[in-house]
Amino acid sequence: MLPLCHAAAVAVVTTCAARATPDTVTPPARAVGARPTDSAAASGGPVEMLGVVSAAQLRDGLGFAVEPSRPWELQLARDVGAREVRMQFGWNDVEPAAGRLVLTPVMREALATAARLGLRPLIVAAYGPASTRLPLFTLRAPAARGDSVLSLELSPALADVRRGHSYAQAPDGSQLVAEGYWAYQGAYVSSVDRDSNRVVLAAPLTRTLNAGERVAINNRLYPPPVAGAPNDSGLAAYVRYARFLAAQLAGAGLAGHVELWNEPAWAHDRWDGGEGCFFASGVERSTCRSINYDLAKALLGTAPPGGVRYTWGGTHKTGFATLITGASGGIRTAVTREQIEGSVSEESFHPYGRTPEWHAWNPDCLSRPGVANVFATCALVGTNPTSNFKWARKVAIDHLNLDGWTIDQTVSEAGIRIADAATKARYLLRFYLAHHALGFRRIDFYRLADAPASGPNYGVVDANTREPMLPYRALQALMNQLDDVGTAPPAEYDNGGLPTVVKAQTTWPVTTVVVAGRRSGAVRNTMLLTLWQRPYPKTGREEFEQISRPDPGRVAVRVPTGYHVVRAWSLVDQSPVAVVPVRAGIAEVRVTDDPVAMRFAPR
Repeated sequence: MLPLCHAAAVAVVTTCAARATPDTVTPPARAVGARPTDSAAASGGPVEMLGVVSAAQLRDGLGFAVEPSRPWELQLARDVGAREVRMQFGWNDVEPAAGRLVLTPVMREALATAARLGLRPLIVAAYGPASTRLPLFTLRAPAARGDSVLSLELSPALADVRRGHSYAQAPDGSQLVAEGYWAYQGAYVSSVDRDSNRVVLAAPLTRTLNAGERVAINNRLYPPPVAGAPNDSGLAAYVRYARFLAAQLAGAGLAGHVELWNEPAWAHDRWDGGEGCFFASGVERSTCRSINYDLAKALLGTAPPGGVRYTWGGTHKTGFATLITGASGGIRTAVTREQIEGSVSEESFHPYGRTPEWHAWNPDCLSRPGVANVFATCALVGTNPTSNFKWARKVAIDHLNLDGWTIDQTVSEAGIRIADAATKARYLLRFYLAHHALGFRRIDFYRLADAPASGPNYGVVDANTREPMLPYRALQALMNQLDDVGTAPPAEYDNGGLPTVVKAQTTWPVTTVVVAGRRSGAVRNTMLLTLWQRPYPKTGREEFEQISRPDPGRVAVRVPTGYHVVRAWSLVDQSPVAVVPVRAGIAEVRVTDDPVAMRFAPR
């Protein structure tokens, strides 16, 4: 795989025209990913070489979503080795009244804490403008399930109900229409007849309302934006909000990113998809279009201050809509390297899945020109062949090959919702290694802390006791071990200079990632060969914890000339793994689905 080379910490658009020493290492003889996926390793089972990644990139590329009101989460994020914290500074809180933008005390304190701890914030700018609630309305006639007309008692407040701003819900905040058609503030009001005191909703009711019941009407500050309308008032308001957050980061002396929206168009906040998103049927529903390209175009024109850049959220779910070019109308013809470098410098993904490698691919396949169907052709066996993340990565790789530069791609949300700590640790470690090797620059896990009382969840810290759990300790150990590898840029090497699996007697494919670095003053690299068996759902429906764990398999590894194996250990629990010499230059280890690390040092 031809990786994304990397320049400065802020100027993330890069060129590979001159051979520097990129963070993701490319051997001079051949691109990373030298061993084809599912090929026989000498005379054994399938081996998947996902790539080579520098210890420096892994050391710098860990982040967690944290709750800004809990400063101790930021401290624990730093202690685990994270360099980034993802926090949401909601639009409704930042702009409580039209034109009045201000950070709350909690937000200001969170930025100050991040600055003190040396953390980079990734601030999510999301979920729609603030709203005000009108006096409650009383129904003068019942409305049956499936109806969309509300007949109201006469009220002066009806004069303030208007299409584009008003949303109806129950007084307790519960929704009146089906999921997928409501915003947080309620069901969209498509029309108002003030002569008959009737309000028409864009989607039908999912419950019967009786005469005399109360209905709440919430008015948003700004109407849903119109995609393709550059002078739209809602779009302009969001752009002001995003720029304000960037200025606040810079003003706090911080380098970081403002993430534009979250998983657009977000099903529970239809504001960003336009008015047509709220209609249950008819042609108007088909006009639902996310404004994410409009956001990018508006923000590419001016650079944010200091070391702050924007992260584009348009690629989160589909993977198709890349910023450089894409199936749904990319803006490649309008975007320049200077614009990307100075403004919207990266695009981000949320690759949740049944296994850590659910969206992964064969890097050799993806980097080849002219691959007709990257989805099925390049997917690893047992993964999701329809995953579109492969497409977005190929677009970025092809752009690098054709134009000499490309955009950074990151994972701003990933994880597994499960109670068992060992299973979660196994998932997060494999995800982290695999996706860095496949070309993603940073990975933020969702999330750092949550309470066990909420049931199985995503956190790695108990929010009640603040006690780190096994996944936290496993990631912390990996970060410390990367320091031992060395975070100086790796020296160049050819394929013969890498530790390589030459035979795998295992139940499942063996997946490998090589981590390379140089210790202070060293000329040659120190390397970690990380490897694991990769079980996958045989029916395509099993979740990660339901897949049977494999028995240990024997894996033979070629030791590069001039190197020796220092030790091997489980990355999950740090227990030692025996290394058995087989013959000159060949060592054997036993491997399950827990990732194992073998450390190779120069003699």
